[in-house]
Amino acid sequence: METKKRVIIQGERVHYVGYRPFLLAKAMKLGIKRFEAENLIEDEKQKVVVSFSGNEKQVKEFLEFIKKNYPPNARVSKIEELKVVDRIMSIDDYHKILAIEQQNTIVQVGLRMIGRQDIMIGKQDQMLEKQDQTIQEIREVKEEIKDLRMDLKS
Repeated sequence: METKKRVIIQGERVHYVGYRPFLLAKAMKLGIKRFEAENLIEDEKQKVVVSFSGNEKQVKEFLEFIKKNYPPNARVSKIEELKVVDRIMSIDDYHKILAIEQQNTIVQVGLRMIGRQDIMIGKQDQMLEKQDQTIQEIREVKEEIKDLRMDLKS
Protein backbone atom coordinates (compact mmCIF):
# COMPACT_ATOMS: atom_id res chain seq x y z
CA MET A 1 0.00 0.00 0.00
CA GLU A 2 1.20 3.50 -0.88
CA THR A 3 1.88 5.96 1.92
CA LYS A 4 1.77 9.71 1.18
CA LYS A 5 3.44 12.44 3.23
CA ARG A 6 4.02 16.16 3.09
CA VAL A 7 6.83 17.78 5.04
CA ILE A 8 7.28 21.50 5.57
CA ILE A 9 10.85 22.53 6.24
CA GLN A 10 11.16 26.04 7.61
CA GLY A 11 14.17 28.11 8.51
CA GLU A 12 16.24 31.22 8.17
CA ARG A 13 17.91 29.77 5.09
CA VAL A 14 16.26 26.92 3.22
CA HIS A 15 16.07 28.55 -0.23
CA TYR A 16 19.04 28.74 -2.64
CA VAL A 17 21.07 26.18 -0.71
CA GLY A 18 20.30 23.20 -2.96
CA TYR A 19 17.61 21.77 -0.68
CA ARG A 20 15.33 20.45 -3.41
CA PRO A 21 18.08 18.63 -5.39
CA PHE A 22 19.48 17.36 -2.07
CA LEU A 23 16.13 15.78 -1.20
CA LEU A 24 15.46 14.60 -4.75
CA ALA A 25 18.75 12.68 -4.86
CA LYS A 26 17.96 10.84 -1.63
CA ALA A 27 14.38 10.09 -2.74
CA MET A 28 15.73 8.61 -5.98
CA LYS A 29 18.24 6.47 -4.06
CA LEU A 30 15.41 5.13 -1.90
CA GLY A 31 13.33 4.25 -4.95
CA ILE A 32 10.53 6.69 -4.19
CA LYS A 33 8.33 6.96 -7.28
CA ARG A 34 6.35 10.14 -6.51
CA PHE A 35 8.02 13.32 -5.31
CA GLU A 36 7.69 17.06 -5.58
CA ALA A 37 9.09 20.03 -3.69
CA GLU A 38 8.67 23.76 -3.89
CA ASN A 39 10.11 26.84 -2.26
CA LEU A 40 7.55 29.09 -0.57
CA ILE A 41 7.65 32.24 1.48
CA GLU A 42 4.86 32.57 4.03
CA ASP A 43 4.76 35.29 6.66
CA GLU A 44 8.25 36.32 5.50
CA LYS A 45 9.57 32.85 6.38
CA GLN A 46 11.35 30.55 3.93
CA LYS A 47 9.81 27.14 3.54
CA VAL A 48 10.42 24.06 1.42
CA VAL A 49 7.27 21.99 1.01
CA VAL A 50 8.02 18.38 0.07
CA SER A 51 5.38 15.82 -0.93
CA PHE A 52 6.24 12.21 -1.61
CA SER A 53 4.83 8.73 -1.60
CA GLY A 54 6.10 5.19 -1.56
CA ASN A 55 5.83 2.03 0.44
CA GLU A 56 5.80 2.40 4.21
CA LYS A 57 9.48 1.50 4.61
CA GLN A 58 10.63 4.03 1.97
CA VAL A 59 8.50 6.82 3.44
CA LYS A 60 9.72 6.12 6.98
CA GLU A 61 13.37 6.07 5.90
CA PHE A 62 12.97 9.27 3.87
CA LEU A 63 11.27 11.04 6.79
CA GLU A 64 14.16 10.09 9.07
CA PHE A 65 16.62 11.40 6.47
CA ILE A 66 14.75 14.72 6.19
CA LYS A 67 14.72 15.19 9.95
CA LYS A 68 18.43 14.45 10.43
CA ASN A 69 20.09 15.81 7.27
CA TYR A 70 20.33 19.25 5.69
CA PRO A 71 22.37 20.74 2.86
CA PRO A 72 25.59 22.27 4.25
CA ASN A 73 24.47 25.91 4.05
CA ALA A 74 20.89 25.40 5.23
CA ARG A 75 19.61 26.77 8.52
CA VAL A 76 16.49 24.90 9.59
CA SER A 77 14.35 25.87 12.56
CA LYS A 78 11.31 23.64 12.16
CA ILE A 79 10.18 20.49 10.34
CA GLU A 80 6.48 19.72 10.24
CA GLU A 81 5.07 16.41 9.01
CA LEU A 82 1.60 16.27 7.43
CA LYS A 83 -0.52 13.63 5.70
CA VAL A 84 -1.22 14.17 2.02
CA VAL A 85 -4.38 13.31 0.16
CA ASP A 86 -3.81 15.12 -3.14
CA ARG A 87 -1.95 13.90 -6.20
CA ILE A 88 1.87 13.87 -6.26
CA MET A 89 3.73 13.95 -9.58
CA SER A 90 6.13 11.23 -10.63
CA ILE A 91 9.70 11.70 -9.46
CA ASP A 92 10.91 11.66 -13.10
CA ASP A 93 8.57 14.51 -14.04
CA TYR A 94 9.70 16.50 -11.01
CA HIS A 95 13.34 15.84 -11.89
CA LYS A 96 12.76 17.33 -15.36
CA ILE A 97 10.96 20.37 -13.99
CA LEU A 98 13.69 21.02 -11.42
CA ALA A 99 16.37 20.76 -14.12
CA ILE A 100 14.53 23.35 -16.22
CA GLU A 101 14.14 25.68 -13.24
CA GLN A 102 17.83 25.42 -12.43
CA GLN A 103 18.84 26.03 -16.05
CA ASN A 104 16.65 29.14 -16.07
CA THR A 105 18.31 30.35 -12.86
CA ILE A 106 21.74 29.85 -14.43
CA VAL A 107 20.66 31.78 -17.54
CA GLN A 108 19.39 34.69 -15.41
CA VAL A 109 22.62 34.81 -13.39
CA GLY A 110 24.63 34.68 -16.61
CA LEU A 111 22.68 37.58 -18.09
CA ARG A 112 23.28 39.65 -14.95
CA MET A 113 26.99 38.83 -15.16
CA ILE A 114 27.10 39.94 -18.80
CA GLY A 115 25.40 43.21 -17.83
CA ARG A 116 27.98 43.81 -15.12
CA GLN A 117 30.77 42.88 -17.52
CA ASP A 118 29.51 45.54 -19.96
CA ILE A 119 29.67 48.11 -17.15
CA MET A 120 33.23 47.04 -16.29
CA ILE A 121 34.29 47.26 -19.95
CA GLY A 122 32.89 50.80 -20.08
CA LYS A 123 34.90 51.74 -16.99
CA GLN A 124 37.99 50.09 -18.45
CA ASP A 125 37.55 52.15 -21.64
CA GLN A 126 37.38 55.33 -19.53
CA MET A 127 40.57 54.35 -17.73
CA LEU A 128 42.35 53.70 -21.02
CA GLU A 129 41.27 57.13 -22.30
CA LYS A 130 42.69 58.76 -19.17
CA GLN A 131 45.87 56.73 -19.56
CA ASP A 132 46.20 57.92 -23.17
CA GLN A 133 45.71 61.54 -22.02
CA THR A 134 48.36 61.10 -19.34
CA ILE A 135 50.82 59.63 -21.84
CA GLN A 136 50.19 62.56 -24.21
CA GLU A 137 50.78 65.04 -21.38
CA ILE A 138 54.02 63.25 -20.43
CA ARG A 139 55.19 63.47 -24.05
CA GLU A 140 54.39 67.18 -24.15
CA VAL A 141 56.30 67.78 -20.90
CA LYS A 142 59.19 65.68 -22.25
CA GLU A 143 59.31 67.91 -25.35
CA GLU A 144 59.26 71.05 -23.16
CA ILE A 145 62.14 69.63 -21.08
CA LYS A 146 64.04 68.82 -24.27
CA ASP A 147 63.51 72.39 -25.48
CA LEU A 148 64.65 73.78 -22.09
CA ARG A 149 67.82 71.64 -22.25
CA MET A 150 68.54 72.95 -25.71
CA ASP A 151 68.05 76.52 -24.44
CA LEU A 152 70.37 75.86 -21.52
CA LYS A 153 73.03 74.38 -23.79
CA SER A 154 72.94 77.37 -26.06
